This record gives sequence, structure tokens and C-alpha cells, in this order.
Amino acid sequence: LGRSCMLVEWCDGGDLGQWIVGSGVVERHRVACDLMLQLASALVCIHSSNVLHRDLKPKNIFMEKSPTNQITLKVGDFGVSKETDLADTALGTPLYLSPEMVRGLPYSQASDIWALGCVMWEIVAGEPAFARKSLRELMHAICKAEPGGCVSGAPELVVELTKECLRKEAKERPTASMIVERLRDNVKHNHKQMSRDQAISLLQAKFGDTM
Repeated sequence: LGRSCMLVEWCDGGDLGQWIVGSGVVERHRVACDLMLQLASALVCIHSSNVLHRDLKPKNIFMEKSPTNQITLKVGDFGVSKETDLADTALGTPLYLSPEMVRGLPYSQASDIWALGCVMWEIVAGEPAFARKSLRELMHAICKAEPGGCVSGAPELVVELTKECLRKEAKERPTASMIVERLRDNVKHNHKQMSRDQAISLLQAKFGDTM
């Protein structure tokens, strides 16, 4: 009695951090495009409500798995979120802080985009983008270094967009809406290409070498 309770959706797949550790590189690369589309779409929704998440990281992204193992992501833990166009209080987890937050400068939605880039780099590389032995080294790497780890074999567009999210200058990063649009265009193109290839395969199977 007298206690406040919060009801939240149950996600039976654990969190994204657990999944990254427990999955292989082939599986991570196979679903990378879909996961990035889901996360960017979530940020579109968050940012359209004039909210900054400020602590987007794998441990705050929860997973649902269907009987066919299709992954649905849910962004959670808005404990440090803030309704504002421009924030000036540095909060969040150090590994996913943007350069402007590290420098103590005002920041905006672009910092959530940076965090998205860090999460996606962790998915395709299997390790944090800027992991260092000390907090001082980490802060320097975020502001000056390129992300570490190997992303060979990952979807080209995902790697390209992830690198754009990790641009040091906030104004040079894409918006969540831009990311969604480019990923959706890529999905449409791939579907058209698959339909074309399937049609050619059917014709070859029917007519053989006479084509």
C-alpha cells in the first residue's frame, strides 16, 4: 500500500548487449540492416516528440523473438531522457557519449545519432567502437580517434551509415529520418533485384541454355 508501480512490456529475448556477446558474426551481419532500421525508426519517434534519449546503448535496447527467430527491438530506459531541443547536461554511459558531450558543449538529437552509430558498430564489429583502458583515453578516442575493430563482411550500407553517424562534427551526422529513408530505399532495391533474379532463374530452369 502506498507504493507506486510501473508496468512495462515484457521482452523475452533479453537485451541487445547479451545478444551481441552470444551471437556470431554471420548472424549479426545478416540482421544488421533490419536492426539499424528499427533503431533509427525508434529515434524518429523519440525525436519527433522533442525528446533526447541521452543513454542509447545495447543494455537499454530490449529484444522480442518470434517463433521464427525474427528480432523486434524495443528502446527502453528513459531515465536520463530530456524534453529539449538543446541540452547542456552531460549524462549517459561513457562508451556511447558523443564528442560534444565529452567536451561539455551543448548537444542535440545528433548525440543520439552518435550513440546509434556506436551501437551499430558494436553489432557489426562485435566490440565497442572506442573501448580504452582508462576514462581519459576513452574521452580522447571519442573526440579524435577512428572506431576500432573489423567490420569486413558487414552490409556495405550499414557500415557507411554507421560511419556517418560517428562523424565528430554533430552537424555532419544524418538525422534519424534520413537513415530510415536510405535503408528503406535499399530494401526496396534489394526486393526488386531478388524478383528479377528469381525470374531469370525460373526462365533458365525452363529453357536451359537456349536463353
